[in-house]
Amino acid sequence: MCVVRLPNEKSGMDISQYLQGGYYITKLVPRPECVSSLMPPTLLTLSSCFTDLAPGDWALDWYNHSWPERGQEASKFGIPAELLPEMVEFCSGEMKGQMHNAFPSAAVAVEFHRRFVRATDTLVVGIGLHKSLFSSFKDQLDKEPNRGLGLIERLEQGIPMADSGKVQGFEPLGFEALHFHSWICHNLPGEIYKVLGIGPSANGLIATLEDAIRVNEYISRPETGAEPVVWEPWLIAQY
Repeated sequence: MCVVRLPNEKSGMDISQYLQGGYYITKLVPRPECVSSLMPPTLLTLSSCFTDLAPGDWALDWYNHSWPERGQEASKFGIPAELLPEMVEFCSGEMKGQMHNAFPSAAVAVEFHRRFVRATDTLVVGIGLHKSLFSSFKDQLDKEPNRGLGLIERLEQGIPMADSGKVQGFEPLGFEALHFHSWICHNLPGEIYKVLGIGPSANGLIATLEDAIRVNEYISRPETGAEPVVWEPWLIAQY
């Protein structure tokens, strides 16, 4: 797999202190018109409000999707129609007993990308929550209609993020119904920069955990208008 080196790649961070929240195929996206020009022209985000993410229920054989429906979703990642049966077999075997909204390990995500994905604008990424924030996540579960289903199970395993990842930065993400909102929803980066003096780095993420925590705390205030969901600052690493 060709790894895209994003401009703010960090070194020396001990990502073993971060609990793995899942691994994904995502796509870099152009900055939406509704998002502050403080953000770079191209963004890395885990929010399904802005980008396409794999896997999904379309990749698993225990969901009753037609082949055209599976193919429509797979095409967003350049997955050829002729590979669909093999892809479904691979995902169903590797993700047995897992929720469909994330790959269970970096190795599975990388292998999926290598075998099936043909789109050149895709990345393999993982997210991790610092161990010190796990209790904060659990304390917010009443905000989420499914009480964190599809994410809390992975965090409760207590498995550190795979150490082969290249740290890209932090994204405040709000978890709701198997998906994420982001700090870029509601065009908050501009407001946050004015209030806190914290802006995005070259790929649209926040450079340090300390700043990401401050931003996350600001987003969680009711007056910001952000979704009242489970907000935490997540480490993003590329594999």
